[in-house]
Amino acid sequence: MKRAVILSLTMIIAVIFAMPGCGQSHKSSRGGFAVTGTGSGSGSGTNTNTNTGNGAPASATASDLVISIKLDAQASSLERIRAGIESVNSKLWTAVHGQNYFREVTIRDKTDDQSPGEWPEGHIWIGDPEGTTIGPGTPYDGFPAGIWWLGSRAGVILLPGRFYQQGLLHEWGHFMMDRKNEEYDCMKCFMGRGVPGNTPTGYCDGSNCSVSDPCWDKYFSKAQPSWIHPASHDADPPAINFIITDN
Repeated sequence: MKRAVILSLTMIIAVIFAMPGCGQSHKSSRGGFAVTGTGSGSGSGTNTNTNTGNGAPASATASDLVISIKLDAQASSLERIRAGIESVNSKLWTAVHGQNYFREVTIRDKTDDQSPGEWPEGHIWIGDPEGTTIGPGTPYDGFPAGIWWLGSRAGVILLPGRFYQQGLLHEWGHFMMDRKNEEYDCMKCFMGRGVPGNTPTGYCDGSNCSVSDPCWDKYFSKAQPSWIHPASHDADPPAINFIITDN
């Protein structure tokens, strides 16, 4: 049975999934997000459609996102994924000072599409909508096969259905900055490794990078030269238009 639901959402509901996660231009990152610790997700989200969002400034980069789910997803799984993306969008907006946000997000199940995204349009692939990892055995350049929470390769972000929001912000950071290398030891940054209890709120600069490889100074400045850091912005991003297809 196929049902398509188009949801026009206003203001973003912050739903935190409690753990961190692993650029611009024409290429995305290759690599994985290393996570320390274990955990599993549970529960489902609900949407009241009662919030309102602010308009985006003309200088903001709008990103459309396609999420392809390989297996059949229940309505509760689709809603949980939608709510997670909504929360990530709010964190992204704050982290880049209102200069990038998700404008339209298409979520569809029973499709194994792994075609690459090209900035500013992104593509996420989810194997199991109820999964908590994308491993074992996921191939990464320079990383051993094993249990991975999430990662990216060839322009596609790989997620489990129960993904950690900070991990997606890590992978999207690679995509925005066209950053190929890692800075796992910079724990104040979304590009650091995922450790229980560590909850960074942005991408590092020269004032707080602990590994002398700051995101804003070395990567955003090249990949997004028109972006300003720091910059004032509305508290909330524009509403996401969700297109959800349950095949």
